[in-house]
Amino acid sequence: RHDDPDPERAAGYLDRIAALPTRTVPDDDATAVRPETIARLRANIASLRGRYASAIGAAEERLKVAPGDAAAWAQLGEACRMSQRLDRAQEAYREALRRAPGNALYAKQLVLLLCEAPGNDAELDRLTASLLASAPESPEMLILRARALVRDRRTDRTADAIEIYRSLLRLRLTPAQEAEACRNLGVALYDWKQAGRPGDFLDEAHVLLKRYRDLGGEIDLRLEDVWERLEARATSRSNNGPPK
Repeated sequence: RHDDPDPERAAGYLDRIAALPTRTVPDDDATAVRPETIARLRANIASLRGRYASAIGAAEERLKVAPGDAAAWAQLGEACRMSQRLDRAQEAYREALRRAPGNALYAKQLVLLLCEAPGNDAELDRLTASLLASAPESPEMLILRARALVRDRRTDRTADAIEIYRSLLRLRLTPAQEAEACRNLGVALYDWKQAGRPGDFLDEAHVLLKRYRDLGGEIDLRLEDVWERLEARATSRSNNGPPK
């Protein structure tokens, strides 16, 4: 399961269990293989095989057996996320969080899903504020909070997000965390038009995105236009000198 999973062999064992004509161990025995366990394992196996529609079906079967189980709702949410059914994934994680309101993992997964869709500003604000309050020095929670602030269209909170990212880069981060902070801060600065100093912000954004690339970050489709514009600007300034 952890080091070298073999989903094909695991599925074979579950099929053998399903084919048994009778089961001699009662359901309340500690060694019993319960229907909920089988449904959970089938969902995991289907995900490992990349069969996400089957994973959703298995997660739904698990919920029929244990409709009040927060972990079962989270498993459905994850299967839906992997199959790009994001609206349904959000609803499943909301239900998981409703049944386990203190679970930071479910809250974090819901935040990541909400960041991919517009119109969730109030919910994102509430969730990230709660996550940060529970772990105020966590780089992961600080990044999520900053992402929510940048996205919030109810008021302009980009300055607060920029301050969070800058404070993060003064901490000792993992390479992945530093790369994400550099990328997000660079994009925030590129889009920010405050204080009448856009040139300074663009210079800083270019330095940050170069650092992001040095850390192994990819210039994907969402970042490509920003990067190309900053590179062209830097090349032009290098050839012509800074404007007077």
